Amino acid sequence: MSSGAELLTTKHDGPARPGLPPPLSGISPGHAVYIERIRSRVLRDKGNSLYTSHNLQGLLQFFTSGRRDPSRDSPSPSRERADAFLWVLELKPIVPSLPLNIPFPEALSARYLPGATIGSHGLLLILCGYPSPRWLASIGSQFSVSEEVWRRHLDFLEPAPDAFSHPSLPSSSCLTVELCLTTVGTRGKLVPSNYNATIQQLRHEAKRVMASYREKLRFGSGWKTGDSIVRQYTVYDENYFTIEQKITVSLNLVDRRLNHWQALVCTDCGENLADSPLGPWLGPGNPPVVDAHTNLIPLHRQLRDAGNLEHQNPFPLDQVVEPHHGFAQNAAQLHLNYGKTLNHSTMCFSPFYAVSEVFTLVAIAESKFLNMLSQKLARDSANVLTDETTFDSSADDRNVSAQAELVRNREILDDHIQCLRNVLTFLRRQREMELWSNLVFSDVNQSIFRSAVMEIEHDFQHLQQRAEDLHGRCQSAMLTAMNSATIAESRRGLTQARSIFKFTVLASLYLPFSFASSFMGMNQMTTHTLKEDPSSLGDGVVIGELPDNKEYERRRRLLYPDGDPAIPLPEGFPAQTSTAAVWSGQNLSLQDLLIELSAADVAEVHEALGRFRAANLTANDMTKETFQLPQLGKKLERAAAEVTAGRGIVVLRGLHPHERLLEDNILIFTGIASYFGDKRGVQGVGNNFLVHLRDMGSKHVPDHQRPSPFANQYQAFHSDFCDVIGMYVIQNAIQGGRSHWASCGQIYNEIAATRPSLIKTLSDNVWPFQSSLRAHDVRPRPLLFKLGHTNQPYFCFSRTNLTGTPIVPRLPGPLQLTNELADALDAVHFAAEQHCLTAELQPGDLYFLNNHLVLHGREAFSDRIPERIRDGTEAEPSTESLAASDSSSSDSEGDTSGSRSDRSIDGGACSSTSLQSGPPVYTHERHKMRLWLRNTNARATDDIPELLRPRWREVFGEEALAKGKWMFGKVHEKSLVMASRNDEMQSFS
Repeated sequence: MSSGAELLTTKHDGPARPGLPPPLSGISPGHAVYIERIRSRVLRDKGNSLYTSHNLQGLLQFFTSGRRDPSRDSPSPSRERADAFLWVLELKPIVPSLPLNIPFPEALSARYLPGATIGSHGLLLILCGYPSPRWLASIGSQFSVSEEVWRRHLDFLEPAPDAFSHPSLPSSSCLTVELCLTTVGTRGKLVPSNYNATIQQLRHEAKRVMASYREKLRFGSGWKTGDSIVRQYTVYDENYFTIEQKITVSLNLVDRRLNHWQALVCTDCGENLADSPLGPWLGPGNPPVVDAHTNLIPLHRQLRDAGNLEHQNPFPLDQVVEPHHGFAQNAAQLHLNYGKTLNHSTMCFSPFYAVSEVFTLVAIAESKFLNMLSQKLARDSANVLTDETTFDSSADDRNVSAQAELVRNREILDDHIQCLRNVLTFLRRQREMELWSNLVFSDVNQSIFRSAVMEIEHDFQHLQQRAEDLHGRCQSAMLTAMNSATIAESRRGLTQARSIFKFTVLASLYLPFSFASSFMGMNQMTTHTLKEDPSSLGDGVVIGELPDNKEYERRRRLLYPDGDPAIPLPEGFPAQTSTAAVWSGQNLSLQDLLIELSAADVAEVHEALGRFRAANLTANDMTKETFQLPQLGKKLERAAAEVTAGRGIVVLRGLHPHERLLEDNILIFTGIASYFGDKRGVQGVGNNFLVHLRDMGSKHVPDHQRPSPFANQYQAFHSDFCDVIGMYVIQNAIQGGRSHWASCGQIYNEIAATRPSLIKTLSDNVWPFQSSLRAHDVRPRPLLFKLGHTNQPYFCFSRTNLTGTPIVPRLPGPLQLTNELADALDAVHFAAEQHCLTAELQPGDLYFLNNHLVLHGREAFSDRIPERIRDGTEAEPSTESLAASDSSSSDSEGDTSGSRSDRSIDGGACSSTSLQSGPPVYTHERHKMRLWLRNTNARATDDIPELLRPRWREVFGEEALAKGKWMFGKVHEKSLVMASRNDEMQSFS
């Protein structure tokens, strides 16, 4: 078939110029011109040329070396169609087509003659596996492929990485990107006598074999066209390993007038790895042989709407091919099934959309790798010494081994994070570039293209965040390991000191009797004073707002030297409870609770906000009906059911608060929250429906007057007064501030199994909750209740109302906390701590927590100095910020620090009119918004225990709601902050 296109016309065709060396066997004169251009660039003298191309030396040797047999350029007669090297997808608007196999370079030149036309809008070329000089010269000259593309893809040809040309600048990478395809492999479990030694031996052997493999790859020794290439092989443990391969994607708009473009996809995945040059991934042996228990874990298609794909593309989703023998890799089937999940019409006009399936494949592979590494980090972290570890030589060995593994995993994650950043840079350029803007897009195709870019970008942002989270886990575990090793060394020193002391005592017997007697007498007195006496508890109770595990254990030993009393469980309380809400953080991760919002979901939220504002409604009018989300709403209703009757927590991720006004963020938060609770409660800070949780600092309110929601101290586990707690993360602290969540059912089961006598103590109506600064205002009630409609045990308490704080001290009175109550209170906290899930949240995360099923707490945190302060001077506020702050002439006393531009950023006083005219400036200042929600559709008012109903009426009663107001500025008035000290529930996460 004689065809071609103007867009395929090359400048390099024509006879070879005089003086050129004879071309390689099978290289046409036109292709030789292409090679000569590379030679001339390499030979440029750096003395008379601004830019040289010495980094192309390896590529030039590849083209001119005679060691590669050109007979290998064509597939052997026995090779299956699936193993061909070059596939071309001709994208025509009217007639969809399958990928076309080009069997040898001459067929490429015959099909795409310069000056002819094929009627295609775009050409997608897929190169599978190891290339040959003849193939690359043919493709390069025929389609004007820059030699830089070949150099970047074939970087293994360089004799040494001394050119320092990688990574490239973003400006030179806007049309070409290198993707890392990581495939996880598994093999039969080894049972060695020395596990660590065996793993080290495997890694050492793999390093040796890979060095030989790369050397052969560089010179092409034993390689044939289409063989699969492996860039990196990594052994993780006795079960898992990974291989890394490269996919290079290059886009080019050839003729804007005719909407002609071409895209090149070079992938390392070619023939079956068992039929390609051998490597350590195949199994043991020299040479390696395929182990029956060794295989690559397949990638799974992850589609949201597979049912609609038949309307986008007329071909079946998967082309049936004969299964590979040996070491199969389903990523090698990309070219056979390419484009089946994409809209054909959009592919014709958008080169990026046409290659988007490649990015999806890489994202799926990266996600599987991160899942595997997350499990390995959990195992490595478990081997790190802790305060409870028995310190011996074997524990030290495990600790050293765990540290080495953590360092290794951190370095691996560094490489993956850099790769993900490069991909995100490329994706952002595709979204922002005007290069494709003049192509003839229909509105539908334009929408599909934009949506594809945003969704892929969102996926890679998610992967980058996961990789950075794992990197943080490595850092944290390494710090713990180093601290624990220091503690272990100190303990050994103390043990040695005690041994020396005992030896000294024995040696003193040989000294004069008078000296020995006096010395031993002193020792006896010291020993006597160290003995514990139950009477040392005294009449007072030693307990504070911050739990102390050592004091808890000491108190328990003194109270119950013979063990806890045998007190049966109270009537109606089960020995164990078993529901979906019973879970432990030891086997649950944040990923299990996460619901990712797609770009379409976020767009739907913004559309709902626009309709709400256009209707001139206020925040009090916010309901599911006034903030309609036709598609996302269904997802939110399922999430609300999970909060009510499932685990009790969901986390929504995908919003970007830094792109919106503070008032917009409040309305978006309130609108989404209306799907989790139809009633909003007033909170203790000035009857506000919404509270901003942040450290106000001593400039706003002195430390001794600043309660927990406006400070940065640690928060013990507690509950609030509502059905559902809604939180919106606007910004994180620079350090600390992570959230702790613990299942009430799991806490109950732990206490009922280990200390059942405490269940009666916790459920007795004897707990003296101090609800204000008045000594007589003490309300006795239980700490443990049963939820009416399910009889599910749940806790309702705040520790500070029982222990007091420096701000709200415990006042003298007839009802006080006893040692028995203090023991039970600490038992709840440490059971929660044992089974808690610690969540590293991101700005934009929304989480909803069932207050009856989950206790929550918080780490201490610290904020850094705002970015506007540099070198001790404050930046000059902009004209816009000054104008905005001037409009807020009625700023309250609570906002007296910072410049006028600072008040504009904070939103001014409690009024939406003083908000800034542009998106707020966010620094690393921890800021969350909180709503208390009631779901009247999920449970009746009668579910609330009688003793709690007065407080519930103060939060959700009609009279209380009538007084409620909205806080649109994130700085609360000083008077309101100080008044909040009198509220019973100072419980904030």
